[in-house]
Amino acid sequence: MSAAEEQAVYARLAEIFRDVFGRADITLHPGLTAGDVVGWDSFRHVEIVLALEDHYAIRISTRELERVFTLGDLVALVLGKTASP
Repeated sequence: MSAAEEQAVYARLAEIFRDVFGRADITLHPGLTAGDVVGWDSFRHVEIVLALEDHYAIRISTRELERVFTLGDLVALVLGKTASP
């Protein structure tokens, strides 16, 4: 994964977070967890995942999500699913 691709996913996530949480003051970084963001509950988590799936035309399984603990993990998952063969 290139730094540019990673930055592009974070930029998209910033837009998604603005839409889902209705605010732009959340600083996204690889170590960010749901516990760090007020209002990030299971419903909001599903909204974030669905928005990523729609934008990148990918599917993220429940099994894959069980291994996602931080925003960096989620970014890595998206990059792995969108990587060219």
